[in-house]
Amino acid sequence: MANKTYDAITEHKAFVSTNLPPNISGLEKYHDSGIFYICNRDHCFRPVLVLDLGKLLKSEIEEEEILRYTIFIIEWLINNAMVPGKIENWFVIVDCANLGFTKIPRAKMRRVINTMRNVYRGRLYRVGMINMTMMLRIVLSTVHAFIDQFTAKKMFTYGSNYQEFLKTHIDAGKLEEKFGGTYPTITEEFFLPHLD
Repeated sequence: MANKTYDAITEHKAFVSTNLPPNISGLEKYHDSGIFYICNRDHCFRPVLVLDLGKLLKSEIEEEEILRYTIFIIEWLINNAMVPGKIENWFVIVDCANLGFTKIPRAKMRRVINTMRNVYRGRLYRVGMINMTMMLRIVLSTVHAFIDQFTAKKMFTYGSNYQEFLKTHIDAGKLEEKFGGTYPTITEEFFLPHLD
């Protein structure tokens, strides 16, 4: 256990020294892409992050750029949308609409997930993976065996029946219409974040 802790601290220190503050040069073009954005807050005022895998798949964004953009969004979130001691974690919606198993942008997604899991430990409250096909859910259930139990308990997978889960955590007025809420679906100006 001590070695894992030491390794995690060493990894975090190396990450911080090479990636922070985030280099945002050239990332402005992704602000309106809708790949990864912040939309409102959940019932406990945690910011809601949305990762649209369909848009990620269609984009020409390179792995290194998606990593830099993820860091930029998360660092903005930590510095502008958190309240130390009160609001210190976030809720994530991963939209898998129109994705088959073979279409998942695995390498790009792995970079985002590993960064969020390894560098921003303890920040994830819940992740709702929605619009998943049955095949995707079966594959993900096998992956759960390799994820630590603490993280696995935070992950929830749904096909098209996700609205009740999201509304349990996010007020309908703060949830985008495309997810079953009444907040207008964001189609442009994804950044600056919508934190009504």
